[in-house]
Amino acid sequence: MWLWSSPAFACPFDDKHKFSDYEITFSEQKLDFHPITPEAFYTGETKHFKLSKIELDNHTFDNDALVYSGFTDKRVRLAEKGSNRYIEVTFDGFEYLGLWSKPKANAPYVCIEPWCGRSDTLGMDVDIEYRIGNVDIEPQQNFSRSYTIEFGY
Repeated sequence: MWLWSSPAFACPFDDKHKFSDYEITFSEQKLDFHPITPEAFYTGETKHFKLSKIELDNHTFDNDALVYSGFTDKRVRLAEKGSNRYIEVTFDGFEYLGLWSKPKANAPYVCIEPWCGRSDTLGMDVDIEYRIGNVDIEPQQNFSRSYTIEFGY
């Protein structure tokens, strides 16, 4: 069974602001960045760097999702610059975080998605049951993950 959740948030929050008035913030930490192709395959490459902020503009998601792992503090915030307005997602128990909006479309939203697994790596022909991050659950076994969303206005 597949379970999917795609929390998407209006961005900008109102008609007085534009997409570039927002940023995605983390506590500064060393993260792993997993580049993907326009077809949503992982390139097989992982980049490591410190990250605390992603400035949003109309080209941030032109190459599709930004996928990270290696979080020590599993909180991410979509914040309106110069105000106290934000949306914060806390995602304990998830290995990956996908950030995206419709590529090359100036779409008025940002998705903040905690993921347990990820899609295939480019060039790998792998049955779905062997994908990285899959969770196998035996009969009568329980598995639980949750995330919280906080709105600050």
